[in-house]
Amino acid sequence: MKHIICLDIENTIIDDLQNCNFIEENCEKIKRLIDEKRKEGLLGIVFNTWGWTTDDEIDINIINRILVKFGIDPLNIGCECRVFTKEFSVDKAIEVGWLRKEDKERALHPGMMQEFGISKIACFQEYVSTVSELMLRLARASANNPVVVTLVDDLVDEPEIESYHGNKLHAAIINPTQLA
Repeated sequence: MKHIICLDIENTIIDDLQNCNFIEENCEKIKRLIDEKRKEGLLGIVFNTWGWTTDDEIDINIINRILVKFGIDPLNIGCECRVFTKEFSVDKAIEVGWLRKEDKERALHPGMMQEFGISKIACFQEYVSTVSELMLRLARASANNPVVVTLVDDLVDEPEIESYHGNKLHAAIINPTQLA
């Protein structure tokens, strides 16, 4: 089984983007998850945050501090690392018809996605469900060797697993407090 771990940043790993104080208990659990999945086949670690609205706002120093916290050398991560901002989620929401294109600027403001009835968790599930067959072929995914994309986010109430593409792809969501 191959894995992609998707991590929320604020209130999951650190308190906020201004103070950047690590939430130690969550970090210990996430590090154990990363170490476990590296043994099984870690394809990537990605970050999914609405704390940064656009790619221009991403502070690579914060990302590097987080990677180091998890025992990962930012210069030699050994897998794909990417940050998905709020704009990515808004663009996906427009793409699937949850938002109109003319609502994009408004949706980017803090709290507005909730006004439209769209959650970060729903956006994550939509990303995974629309992953192309090409990505699955590149990962050599099959029903016997699926790819599991796990979102760790403090907003998750109950853990869930959804399956797509003939059980080749699974989306799991979990709160960091629910990790072993």
